Amino acid sequence: MEKGLQILQRNQVGNVVIEGDSKIVIEAARKIDRGTPASKVTKHWRLAIVTENIGNLLRDMKGLIFQAIRRKANAIADHLVNYAIDHPNKTLDSCWLQVDLPQLKGKCIQLSRTDMLAVNLAER
Repeated sequence: MEKGLQILQRNQVGNVVIEGDSKIVIEAARKIDRGTPASKVTKHWRLAIVTENIGNLLRDMKGLIFQAIRRKANAIADHLVNYAIDHPNKTLDSCWLQVDLPQLKGKCIQLSRTDMLAVNLAER
């Protein structure tokens, strides 16, 4: 979330829906965005610096909506983040259709089918 907020701030983007599958993180961001001091949001010492950084970023930003989503519906995003962590020197900033990584595309297609099936079953 911290990196994403930095990108939004750098590009002066507002009116954004920020989704995440960690209810704890989303709720902490909501509290900070509503004015709760970052130091009061978490007692976990390892998260204190990140929470403070998020608080500093949110102070100057407007029009953000924080929304928790089901972890199952976030499988593709989770896979892409893990891929990016495992391949820090690879850039995927071109059109998805032009990305030449068949294994990554195949895994994302498989995950999207699984997610859609789970969503359809949950809606019944």
